[in-house]
Amino acid sequence: VANTPLISFQLHLLERSGFKEAIVTTSQAAYKEMWDYLTQVHKGSIVPEICVVDEELETADVLRTIKDKIKKDFVVISGDLITDVFVHHLADVHRINDATCTVLLRGPKPEVKPPAGAKPAKAEGGVLDYVGLDPKQSQLLCLVSAADVEEKLPLSRKMLQNHPNVSISTKMLDAHFYIFSHWVMNLLEEMPNLTSIKTELIPFLVKHQYSSKPVPGQPVRITD
Repeated sequence: VANTPLISFQLHLLERSGFKEAIVTTSQAAYKEMWDYLTQVHKGSIVPEICVVDEELETADVLRTIKDKIKKDFVVISGDLITDVFVHHLADVHRINDATCTVLLRGPKPEVKPPAGAKPAKAEGGVLDYVGLDPKQSQLLCLVSAADVEEKLPLSRKMLQNHPNVSISTKMLDAHFYIFSHWVMNLLEEMPNLTSIKTELIPFLVKHQYSSKPVPGQPVRITD
């Protein structure tokens, strides 16, 4: 973008929020170009560790590949994300709410009426998701791909009891920016069938947040 490698935008995003470490995963084919840029051109405060992974792996499988390098709560950022969001603000929300996962969503762009005679702008592509939010708490209550919904959108009765007011939209977009609690790595070890962060892991966590039993790998909280 503007003669600047995409990876520089994600590193700058982390650096301005005070992060000191980062792991960059890349394919063997792109390794040399990535290495040359990060070691010879990039001059930021973060010197990322570069890990080569199989380019056929899904995103959650990539996390399993580098699990020994992840020691605490962690952030996952897509390699094509460009945003001016301050990561530390999201991290504060994540800690305050003791959340398992915090997801960055992008609202719909404001509609701009085209000038007379101009063609209307094309709608953004991609697969639509049904995104359910508690508008007061900004809590993610539902995340289901529209492709998986035939006639009815199933919603948990227990979830509706806790959140009687749910706002559901297909206009929210997943920015592919996530903050996870470290125990999610235990879940991935226990459930190897979860291979994609976006389409499997996130929906699984959202669906089970009101489950009466802890999910695999989840620490059991003891209350008085």
